[in-house]
Amino acid sequence: MLKGSVDVVERQDIRFAILGSFECWIGERMVPLRGPLQERLAACLLLNRDRVVPVSRLIDTVWEDGGPNTAPHQIRKMTSDLRKRVPGLAERLTTLGAGYRMSIPDERIDTGLFAGALLDAHRSLDARDLKAAATHLRQALGQWRGPMLDGAGGPVIQALGAALEERRQNAVEQLFDIRLSLGESGGLIGDLREAIASNPGRETLRGQLMRALYASGRQAEALSEFQVIRKFLDAEYGIEPCDELVELHQRILRNDPCLNETGSVSQGPAGLPPASSAVETHPTTLPYALPDFIGRAKGLDTIFRAGAEPARSAARGLRIILIDGMAGSGKTTLAIHAAHRLQDAYPDGQLYIDLNGFTPNREPLETHRALGILLAALGQPRSGVADNLEDRIDQWRAATSNLTMLLVLDDVRGATQIRTLLPSSPKCLVLVTSRFRITGIDGASVVPLDMMSTTESIALLERVLGRDRVAAEQDAALRLVDQCGHLPLALRISAARLLKNSHWSISRLVERLSGETRRLPELKDEDRSVLACIKCSLDALEAEQTTALQLFCLHPGEEIETYAACALTGLGLYETEAIVESLLDLHLIEQKSADRYSVHSLVRACVIEALGDVRDERQEAALDRLTAHYRQTIIRAVDLAFPAHNRICTGLPDYLGATPELRGRDAALAWLDAERHNFLPALISAAGRGRHGEVAEAARDLVYYFHLRGQNDALFETATLARNSSESCGSPKLLRASLVNLAVACWRLGGIDKGLHYLYRALSEAQKERDVEDEAVCLSRIGSFYATIGEGARAEEYLWRAIAAHQASGNREEEAEARSTLSAILNDLESYEKAAEQAETAISINRELSSPRNLTMALMNLGVAQTGLGVHQEAISNLAEALEWNGRLGGSASQALILARLVPAFHHAGRRGSAADFAHRATEVVDAPDTPPAHRAVALNLLGEHGLRIGRPAEARARFTRALELSENLALLHERTRAAAGLADVRKAVGEHEEP
Repeated sequence: MLKGSVDVVERQDIRFAILGSFECWIGERMVPLRGPLQERLAACLLLNRDRVVPVSRLIDTVWEDGGPNTAPHQIRKMTSDLRKRVPGLAERLTTLGAGYRMSIPDERIDTGLFAGALLDAHRSLDARDLKAAATHLRQALGQWRGPMLDGAGGPVIQALGAALEERRQNAVEQLFDIRLSLGESGGLIGDLREAIASNPGRETLRGQLMRALYASGRQAEALSEFQVIRKFLDAEYGIEPCDELVELHQRILRNDPCLNETGSVSQGPAGLPPASSAVETHPTTLPYALPDFIGRAKGLDTIFRAGAEPARSAARGLRIILIDGMAGSGKTTLAIHAAHRLQDAYPDGQLYIDLNGFTPNREPLETHRALGILLAALGQPRSGVADNLEDRIDQWRAATSNLTMLLVLDDVRGATQIRTLLPSSPKCLVLVTSRFRITGIDGASVVPLDMMSTTESIALLERVLGRDRVAAEQDAALRLVDQCGHLPLALRISAARLLKNSHWSISRLVERLSGETRRLPELKDEDRSVLACIKCSLDALEAEQTTALQLFCLHPGEEIETYAACALTGLGLYETEAIVESLLDLHLIEQKSADRYSVHSLVRACVIEALGDVRDERQEAALDRLTAHYRQTIIRAVDLAFPAHNRICTGLPDYLGATPELRGRDAALAWLDAERHNFLPALISAAGRGRHGEVAEAARDLVYYFHLRGQNDALFETATLARNSSESCGSPKLLRASLVNLAVACWRLGGIDKGLHYLYRALSEAQKERDVEDEAVCLSRIGSFYATIGEGARAEEYLWRAIAAHQASGNREEEAEARSTLSAILNDLESYEKAAEQAETAISINRELSSPRNLTMALMNLGVAQTGLGVHQEAISNLAEALEWNGRLGGSASQALILARLVPAFHHAGRRGSAADFAHRATEVVDAPDTPPAHRAVALNLLGEHGLRIGRPAEARARFTRALELSENLALLHERTRAAAGLADVRKAVGEHEEP
């Protein structure tokens, strides 16, 4: 019966073609299949003809996402329909165990004809019959109509198709080599240029074109082609052409007569493997390499240095490269790209195997099965593969003992999964990809993959979408890159969607991605999904790791410090560090610096989506611990950095968890600097949850830090937060302090009228409560504000009242600040002796109290008074000390003003060079963001006056003009008058007349 069936098939002349679109022919009649899924099934059976293909593998081939729950049943239905649909196929398509086997002769399928023609070409070459070999190669290439199943076969078919595509490309190069040897150089040039246009990085093709041009008498063009490939390789990969192509270039330069010899096949102009290797059967199972690969120069360099010249590297032993990174970071893409680039250096085979370490709905591939796949790829008959694991390991080691082979082990779960898969030959290279930081493979090199840089991310969009489309929406492209978190998978999905929806603008996709709840659903395209990809990593976590990651994702700041992590988990330092390390190993959190970590925005989105909108008691308790941690550590840091500041205690209990050990002022400021982008969002979040007492106390203390650093926007935000929380928690003392701080913040931002409003409110509250100390502070600040806007008389009134109240309450530090401010007013009134007296008293009090906070301004005011009194050397000394204290305290807000005050002191002391130097330094920082507008106006007037003194009226005019605009906007009466007078002096200096 079987023989009769075979006769029926042969009589009906059944033929299949899969190199291009799927075709099935019975004689002259084409038999259509049901659709793409059945075509994938048939192609998989044909590619594995005469072998049993398990149903599980057919499912993986037909459906890229593992298929529906009914997938096994649908495979059976499709197979049954295939038998009925194609006459005579029923006896050829048999069921064996849990799989199916297709028995079709090689001559009935284009892939078989392709392989057979290549074998015939190989035999003809062995017989030195070049014309026959060329004929057979043309026959082989004639089977090719396009990518297997027109490129729509899914990942499994694409991987198999990539291997055949590489054999086709080798056959093309072999045919060119033969035609060159037969003297067809002139007629080859056009064909070679067409082939290079499709494969611009193939050095063999470029070398053949150089030989063809040279043989045609076009030496200059041949040399030019070398420069073209050299520039291409440098731009794309940062490498030079291979040694053999360089040698060919040198031979052309020398007019080597041997290059014109014909009659035998060259061993490769670029020295790449002889073109005859195209018809040899070395196994290649690499998936296709992305044509638009971009970036990863550092990783490629590591791989290329390890993978180059395997024979020379053999003395160092087997080379193993571990590529690890977050889900979707492009590990597999990098490994495959590098493997294709190194393919010619490993002539005994290039194997790829997916170990399914983190594949959804699949268990990791067992060593036993993986060894079977690898041995089969090396040509071991299935019947010859050992059944037990130990014998398979021995077979694998024996089979690879003398090979120069490249092996890609993709999606590895851990070291134990791959140790026995490593080949035994020292001439092999193994590329391993994993989401897990593998440390158990001794001697391996590690290539950690971070997110793409902004430049690389934009370049990827340009490669896919075209430079013009990206250039037309540069800002939107940058926002898209940020929304994708610089994650290659997210970028590729976004680019693919824009490519598919060509009518979309980039801005439209940015808008669709802008909502937190919409981002993950939008980052999905056909079988690719950022959510599904990251979820595989999340599913690999233990319960304790999952809980910790969920809590870390609740942190509202940019980074998570180790002690903040302790607060969130409620665990001790060492237990928390162990959990953090395990999450780092899985690339679910990123290490930003020592003891500081972050959660990638897309990982956070995945976790938050799983948590939902409602927080449970455990999460609320974690956030409460975080708030308590920040409150206590902020208070401790501010106490160390500003020891003389006035603490306001609320009686809240101490936080009992682990906190950083802050030793001294420098350590306290360093912690505040490092955490400034974290504790403020955390306090704002805590206020939203009603933790007003802790927020008010911490925020009130933080204003000292932001004031020192000159971070005016943060100062205003913190002072506003402190005011609101103080009102909510019902603490009159904290409220008054917060109103004063908010007023200062308004002054720093130029809102003097608003600041006075808050000060008068604070004064009213203090008088109601009969709090003499707070009343004195309010009087002092009101006096300072009036002094700023040039109302000297009112300022003096409030400041003398403040000084008397401070003396009565015993608050000597505030008394010193009030006297320093009074000194500044007296300087503006040119009452320099009285100004010096008040400044000296303020300095004396600050030195007595060892309180440097107000010492800087008192020293500066004394220097100004001494400049007015003509004692310039003393003035310079005090101003220089003020500048030194300003730097020592870590402040920057007063820097421009002190530098500008030094300019007239040096000038009048006759030290014109020093005056010019300090004028230049002041100019550089006068527009710094942390320079208060009022200070900026004073400094600009001082610099304008210096410009007039040294005969630069144009420079002076520009400075006075800016000072006038600032003074008018801020209602600074004294500085406005000063700027107007300066402009009048400028007009007089240049001979201009006053306008009527």
